[in-house]
Amino acid sequence: MAYSPTCNVLAIGLGSLLYGWSETTGVSLLNAGPKDGSWLTSVAFSSEEGGKSILVFGRSNGHIGLLSLFDSMLPRFEAQHQEPIACLSWRPVTKTRPSMNPFNPGVPVPTEDLLVGEEAGDVYYYSVEWPGG
Repeated sequence: MAYSPTCNVLAIGLGSLLYGWSETTGVSLLNAGPKDGSWLTSVAFSSEEGGKSILVFGRSNGHIGLLSLFDSMLPRFEAQHQEPIACLSWRPVTKTRPSMNPFNPGVPVPTEDLLVGEEAGDVYYYSVEWPGG
């Protein structure tokens, strides 16, 4: 479970299903997940400072997905890890870095730092640039 003060939504993983809840809209399905028997293991929202409400979710099959509640509900980024995802954590503040976007190369942009921990003990670092929204 994770809360975003940016969009006032509580994200909840129940089995393979990812739900969002807010006082204004009630409950909505954010992601149904694959039909492979895997389940959600961790969810986390990006920093309030970044203002993007990027939700990362990890699964027992090693899959991670990132989506913003300000975009369509389809994940904008997905990756497959070797081991089940154990934990996810965002840096609480943004970090300015040169853009990697081919339409905006080298321009300083705010990025979000994400750590992904696998059950085997490996930790992965992602620097997330989220254009738009």
